[in-house]
Amino acid sequence: MKKTRFRLPIILAVFFMLALLAAGMVSPACSPASAESSARTAYESSNVLEDLRGVTIKGKPFSATDFPYRENGEPQVLSLVEFCYSYSEEKQTDFGLYLYLYNPAQTVFDTATTRNKIQLRAGKQAVYAKYALRLLNVSTETGTEGRFLKFAISLSDSERTEILHALNAQSRTYDVSGIELSARNTVTEYACAQVHKYGGYAKGYGENAAAESTLSYTVDGYERILDFNVFHTVYRPKGDFYNGEQSQLNSCFFRVPNEYFELYGQLTALMCEWYDYRTKPALVTEDKTIYNALNELNGAPLSSLKNGYLALQAFGNNMGGWLTEPGWTIFDWASNVDLPEDYWGMSGLEKWYGVFPATDRFDRLSGVFYSPDDYMAYSVNAEIVKAELLEISNALGGNQFADRYSSDLFSDLIDPGHKRGYSKVSIKADDRQDIFWTSTTKEWWQHIFHGLNVETEYDSMQAIVSLTAKDLNGSDSAVAETLRINAGDVPKLRAEFAAAGNNERVILLRFGTSQYFSAPCAAYYCTENQNMGSDTVEEWLARRIYWQKADRDICSYLSWQTVYLDFDVISLTFTDENAVEVVIPVVSSPTDAIGGIDPPLAEESGFNFWEELKDFVQRLFRGDLKWWEWIIVALAVPVLILAIVLIIYLFPLIVQIVKSIIWLFITPFKLLGKAIQSASRRREKRKRAKAQKQKNKNPENNHENEKDEE
Repeated sequence: MKKTRFRLPIILAVFFMLALLAAGMVSPACSPASAESSARTAYESSNVLEDLRGVTIKGKPFSATDFPYRENGEPQVLSLVEFCYSYSEEKQTDFGLYLYLYNPAQTVFDTATTRNKIQLRAGKQAVYAKYALRLLNVSTETGTEGRFLKFAISLSDSERTEILHALNAQSRTYDVSGIELSARNTVTEYACAQVHKYGGYAKGYGENAAAESTLSYTVDGYERILDFNVFHTVYRPKGDFYNGEQSQLNSCFFRVPNEYFELYGQLTALMCEWYDYRTKPALVTEDKTIYNALNELNGAPLSSLKNGYLALQAFGNNMGGWLTEPGWTIFDWASNVDLPEDYWGMSGLEKWYGVFPATDRFDRLSGVFYSPDDYMAYSVNAEIVKAELLEISNALGGNQFADRYSSDLFSDLIDPGHKRGYSKVSIKADDRQDIFWTSTTKEWWQHIFHGLNVETEYDSMQAIVSLTAKDLNGSDSAVAETLRINAGDVPKLRAEFAAAGNNERVILLRFGTSQYFSAPCAAYYCTENQNMGSDTVEEWLARRIYWQKADRDICSYLSWQTVYLDFDVISLTFTDENAVEVVIPVVSSPTDAIGGIDPPLAEESGFNFWEELKDFVQRLFRGDLKWWEWIIVALAVPVLILAIVLIIYLFPLIVQIVKSIIWLFITPFKLLGKAIQSASRRREKRKRAKAQKQKNKNPENNHENEKDEE
């Protein structure tokens, strides 16, 4: 973690003071008659070194030799230029802001990106904001290649209006806290605690349009700026599986020096920004054939799969019973063939019914992961999930979110209460974040007929927490459950707390709740030469998807989540006992808050008659039955008494009926036994008769036989 930087009143690393009068880069040639069409175009096209020449820096005219190459040097702001600010609102459409940078390491920054930004506060604005930087040109002279850069600060109409309304016409200030620059698609924010102050007007823009330029400019530093690293974590409450639904608590933690609390009071608010998107489903499977087939697509649509046929379908709880057809809630599904939205058929004596709603079909997967063992025990690490998204995005190209994630990997849907895309959010210390978990049960009659009981429990967590040593007592899993963070991130939290020592506090920020989805997925793949009998391909796939669900022959799960791209803390607000607020800007490179992938929660177990009966009897004697169970007991008691009376009264008849049933049951066996015995006696009699006949026919042989016997 970087240390907090304390700035001198003048930034010595850049320059001690710029006292630039109405000339050179501070006072570009503004022509009110054509500023938008010609003056601005001419100014933006001028070379950065041409603009810098003649400007006084550190008390002497600018010279490139005073700003040499330094291998590990960080970019520094030379000047923020106010272009043609006007006293008259009619001419304020000409207004613009420009930035000049010294790049000592001559780093090659990414230019085709919107991730290069400046963080500043103009005039009486209460909070800092980030604005995109558009690179105009870089120095190209021999020995200075890429060392000096010129940017335009991109302002939307609303941003331009907001800044203009915040400025004092006579004395205009711009507090710059940092600049974010992207190199090789990695953004780093560099601290720059400077106050740029302008007074007067360029020629033609003052109260008297004919007056000469009175424009003045100075730059100074301000005392404090926070510079820290942010670590993200997610928490998903445990409960019973209910249609794949889970809540996710998104948090981060960082260190803040104690002296800010001593000087300015309690931390009462934070300003953050991010880009909010929901991923398309990702698949985790223990079927290597399915994994190989989908992994080769590398993010391409499933319709691109030409070698064979495949179908996927996530599903929720089975609401059916023993006497009813299985009934599942159907979720996202995909296939490389057009499955019918409704299909039913017969297989022998078994009827089956498949549903593939058009509204829940998705075109591609945001990731494919192989589980070497039981898929229900396999999770995917957050870093692996992020790496998979980046790898697929790189292969797909095209439109990208945050300049690196393919928009094809994200859904058009968004969580309730969320805003898709960019959000700038102020989070206060007394804000709360809610999480929920569910418990599901089935009564005996629901097992027989239909239904499921679902109870949802909620917990509300404080948004901003200053952690103490007590919060980290216990095992990693115990700490994770107490703080509502991922158990895998507890070691890092412990390390940050140890590094903070007595000089810093560790702040846990819970910045949002979102939905996480993880459900079993029926997945079936077959080759083109598969023997399908009389079935069509669509019927074959639909039937096997249905049977997998019915037989619970599942080996995959499907998951999607909400991610926060380019998450960034902009500022912290402290409030003392006199309700005086101080906003401290933060230098913190943006990061992507992406969670890992976890398997579905355990589903409510099946019906066990003896366990259910035992539980019912115990609750009966405790008097802990539900109202409808008491009604059943009340109706069952007289029926049971009547049944006992009838059994006693009709006992002789019942005995006779039982005897008759037994007689009817055993009589066929007796008759069969007698028939077998009779047949056996007849065979023996025929055998003896045959032997006697043979003896009478051959007397000589009989005589010899008698001799042999003697």
